[in-house]
Amino acid sequence: MTGDEIKRPKSETFSPLAFGDRVMRLPAIVLLPLLGGMSALAFAPLYVFPVIFFCYPILWGVVERASGFWRAMAFGLLFGIGHFAGGLYWVGYAFFMQDAVSNWAAVPAVFGLAAGLAIFPAVICGVYWSVSRRLKLMIWAKVLFFCLCWAVGEWLRGHILTGFPWNLLGYVWGFSDGLLQVTAYGGIYGLGLLTILWAMSPALFFQSDNRTIGYWWSGIAVLTFLMAGVWGQWRLSHSETGYVEDVVLRVVQGNIDQRNKWHPAYKAENFLRYIDLSMKSGRETVTHVIWPETAVPYLIDEEPSRRFLMTQALNPGGYLLTGAVRLQRQGEDISLWNSLHILDDKGEIRASYDKSHLVPFGEYMPLRSLMDRLGIAKLVPGDVDYSAGPGLQTLRLPGLPAVSPLICYEVIFPGAAHDSADRPQWLLNVTNDAWYGHTSGPYQHLLQSRVRAVEDGIPLVRAAGTGISAIVDPYGRIRASIPLGHEGIIDHKLPRALEKPTFYSTKGELPFWGTFVILIFVVVRYGRDESGIRRGFA
Repeated sequence: MTGDEIKRPKSETFSPLAFGDRVMRLPAIVLLPLLGGMSALAFAPLYVFPVIFFCYPILWGVVERASGFWRAMAFGLLFGIGHFAGGLYWVGYAFFMQDAVSNWAAVPAVFGLAAGLAIFPAVICGVYWSVSRRLKLMIWAKVLFFCLCWAVGEWLRGHILTGFPWNLLGYVWGFSDGLLQVTAYGGIYGLGLLTILWAMSPALFFQSDNRTIGYWWSGIAVLTFLMAGVWGQWRLSHSETGYVEDVVLRVVQGNIDQRNKWHPAYKAENFLRYIDLSMKSGRETVTHVIWPETAVPYLIDEEPSRRFLMTQALNPGGYLLTGAVRLQRQGEDISLWNSLHILDDKGEIRASYDKSHLVPFGEYMPLRSLMDRLGIAKLVPGDVDYSAGPGLQTLRLPGLPAVSPLICYEVIFPGAAHDSADRPQWLLNVTNDAWYGHTSGPYQHLLQSRVRAVEDGIPLVRAAGTGISAIVDPYGRIRASIPLGHEGIIDHKLPRALEKPTFYSTKGELPFWGTFVILIFVVVRYGRDESGIRRGFA
C-alpha cells in the first residue's frame, strides 16, 4: 500500500469537486494521516468543526474504492493514526514533566497510543467494506452503513478493555451549549451518531449518476441540525439555574508546576499555598473547601498534625474535600490508592473515596511482569502500582449535599459518573492536569466533565491543580471558572440538580441502540440493490 495511489476504477465515474479530485490522487500513506490529523482540529479548544464535512466523506470515498478487505483496514489505520496523534499529542507533554523518563520517549508514546487506538477505525473500515459488498448495497445505504459502523466503533472504543472514550465525535459541538443538550436524551454516543450522519452529507455528491439522494440527505441533515440547535437553545432559555440553600463552595487552584509538585524542597511550600489560598478574604460565607487531586503531598490519614493545620481553612461545621495518596502496609507489602478525603473542622477524616478506574501505564502497568522484562516503565515513577477502589460511591455527611466523587479521568466515561442506585446532588471531579501544561488536553477534559453534567442533569464542580477549575450547572453551563495556568479561588453557590433524572440517566444507551437498530433495518430492507447497479433511491 505504501506509495500506492488511490485508483478510481475505470468502470465507474467519480467526480467530487476539483480540489477533492486532486486530493484523492495523493498516495494513501500521505492523504489519510493528513485527513486524520485535520479532523482532530474539530475538537477543543479549536472547534474547527467544518473539517469533518471534508475529512469523513473523503475517508469513505477512499475506503469504498479499496481493492480488498485488508486494504480497507489499512486505510482506516492510517486515518486513525493521524486522527489520534493530532487529537492526543498533549499526552507526550507529560514526558517533559519528569526527569526519570527521556523527553524523546514522548514521540513513540504518542504514536504508539495513536496506533493502538487506530485499530478501531481500521476495523470499522474493514467491516464496512466487507459487509457492504456482501449485502450489495446502493450508494445511499453504503453511506448510512458507514455512519453506523463509525458510531458503533466509537462505542466499542469507550468500552473494550478499560475503555478510552476521549474525543468522541459528538464533542466537536463543545462550543455550543445548545447542541450539547441532545446528550440529556441520547448521551454523547447519540450525539456522535447524529454528527457522523451530518458530516457525511457531502459524500453522496461524490457519485455523479444520481445526486437526488445527496440533496435529500443534505436537506434532512440541515433540518435535524437546526432542530437540535433550536431545541437546545429553547431548553436553556427556559431553564434557570437553581442553587442549594446555605451551601457555598470555595474551589482552590494552586497552579503548582508538576515538576515541583512532589519535590522534597517544595512539598511544605505547596502544602502551605493551599492553606493560604483557602484562608483568603471572603471565607466567612464559605461552607466547604475543595482542593484538587493529590493536592496534599503527605499521607494525611497517618498525620493528624497536618490535618489540624488544614482545618484552619474551615468554618465551624464545614468540610474540606481534598485529593491525597492513601497508603496501607501489610508486612513488606505496600498498597497505594489515589483517594479523596473529606475532613471535618476538627481534622477528622469523615469519609474517603478511592479511585476505581485507573489510568493504564499512568497509575498501573498492565501485564507488569512482561513489561518489566521489556524494560518499559510506567509514566508515573515508582515500582508500586496504584490499587483500584471498590467503585462509584455517593458520599453522604450531615451538612454536605450527597456527592459522587470522580478522580481525574474517571469523569470521561458516559453513563458512569455516579451510582445509579443512589443518585447524588452533585458530581465532584478533582484532577491534576498539570502533566499536560498549556495544551489541548485540559480543555478537552473540561468539556467531557461538562457533558457528564448534561447527561445526568446533575451539577459538576471541578477542582484542577493548574486548571481549568469550574462550577458547572446541570445543563453544562459554566457558572464560574479559573483559567488554565492561573492561581486562584472560586467562591460560588452549589447549583441544584434537576428534580427528575434525565432520560439518558434512566435509559442509558437505549436511544443510541434503538436508533441503530432502526437504521440497520432500513439499510438491509431498503438499501440492497438486487439489480447490481450502484445508484441512489431506486
